[in-house]
Parts: sequence; C-alpha cells; structure tokens
Amino acid sequence: MPLKDLRNLIILSIIWSGSFLFMLLSIHEVGPMPLIEIRAFAGGAFLMMLVIALGKMPSLIQNWRTISVAGLFNSAFPFLMLAYAAQHLTSGLLAILNAMTPLFGGLIARVWLKERMTAPRIGGLVLGFTGILILVSDDLQSSSGATHLLPVIAGLGAPLCYAIAACYSGLYLKTVDPMASAAGSVGTTALIFMPFALFTWPDSAQVSVTAWSAAIALGVLCTGLAYVLLFRLLASVGPTKTITVTFLVPPMGVMWGVIFLGEPLTPAIVVGACVVLAGTFLATGVRLRSTPKN
Repeated sequence: MPLKDLRNLIILSIIWSGSFLFMLLSIHEVGPMPLIEIRAFAGGAFLMMLVIALGKMPSLIQNWRTISVAGLFNSAFPFLMLAYAAQHLTSGLLAILNAMTPLFGGLIARVWLKERMTAPRIGGLVLGFTGILILVSDDLQSSSGATHLLPVIAGLGAPLCYAIAACYSGLYLKTVDPMASAAGSVGTTALIFMPFALFTWPDSAQVSVTAWSAAIALGVLCTGLAYVLLFRLLASVGPTKTITVTFLVPPMGVMWGVIFLGEPLTPAIVVGACVVLAGTFLATGVRLRSTPKN
C-alpha cells in the first residue's frame, strides 16, 4: 500500500474509533435525539458542500428516492441504535461491536444476494459471536446483566444495518456517485430526526463546551471527513485493502476509552476483542495462496 494511502487508512481508523469517545462525551448532556441531529446535520452539511463544489448535485437529485432508502439503514437506524447503546456501554465495547459489520455483511449477502457462504465466513461468524459472548459475560453474570443486554443488542443492530445498507447500495446505487449518495443519506437522517431533536433540545446553559465540541466533531470529523477518506481509499486501493480499517478501529476505540474516560481494561475485553477480530479477519476473505508453478 502506498505511503499516502496507508496514512489515510490510519487517519480514518483514528477518526472512526474516536466517534465512540465523542458519543460518550456528549450523549448524557446533549441527549440522544439532539446528538443524532447535530451529527447528521453537521456531517450532511459538510458533504453537501463538497457535492456542490464538485458538481455532483445532479446525481443526488436524480436518485434521491433510492438514496433516501439507503440513508435509513446507512445512517438513521444505526445512529439511533448507537445513541441508545452509548448511554449504557463503554466506548471500547461499542467499537468492538461495530467490528461485526463485515461478518453481518457476509450473512446478509447470503440471505439477500444468495452469495455462497464459504467455510471461512461461517467460521468467522461463529468466532465473532463467541467473542461477543465473552465481552458481555461479566455483565450477564451480574445483577445488571438484563440492563446491559438490550444496549448490546442495539450495539449489534448498528453494524447489521450497515451490512444491509451495503447490500442495498450494491444492488441499486452502483451507478450513483458515492459522494452524492453519502451526502443524501446523511441529509435524510438530519431531516428525519429534526422534529424530535427540536422537541428534546437541551438547555444550552446546562451543556458544557466539551459536550458541544464532541457532538460537532462527531458530525464533521467522524461522519463528513471520514466519508471523504473512505471514498479516496476505495478509489485508490480498492475495497479489500480498505476494509482492513475494521481491524484498527476496535483496539483504538478501547484505547481512547481507557485514556480519556478511565474505562476498565478487563481480561474479558482483551480476549473478546481478539476473538471478534479473528472472526472478522477470517470472514473478510483472507487467503493463503501458494506460488503457482510454471
């Protein structure tokens, strides 16, 4: 991988892993609905300015219905589920749960697109869910287990939605400019949640500068700028190498939580994260090839 692309990959992993930190820094003061709106509005505005500047607005206008449906699964539903889960789970656990996206992608592709489930993909799914069980084992054995079970399910619902969005986009948005699709998807989310956000908007005097800053960073950096880096990598090195960002986000997400939020680094988190990443590594199609003989 060229040095420039490797740099963009590392920056993307840092930004995406930081999204869970930003959520926990803002969710309790800003509130879930306003946080979703700030994230979608700031990210959508950033992407929309790029779409207009690059002359890609016609692609968005022509395909707005299809893009809006994609936006439900690519932004609206995942943002809602993550906002709920972030009120109960650590940022590190959220980052690890998000690593299930490629595993769910293989499962959805099998059910929807009738793709063949290879042995590595099946093994990856089994490993991934085993890792999740290890991660939540301590909570499920404690008195608060039932309290944490629903947030974990919501945290898994977000990558499931991302997987559905990926399959939908592969079917119906192949010819649509990806930047226009991203801007329209996030913009749709902003429109959907605007009335709910306005109704539950917090008293500005009771929200700290840190919380406001984290909410804005979540939109501009983790949604807007992240999409730009993602599309650059996809165009430059292709999806196979770009998906390696999946392996970098969980450990970085755990690290940010430990450093900035004082989250515990338990044996269950370490072992569970390793098992989830091993499952993802297996399910994303890594192959050992022998050198062909002439």
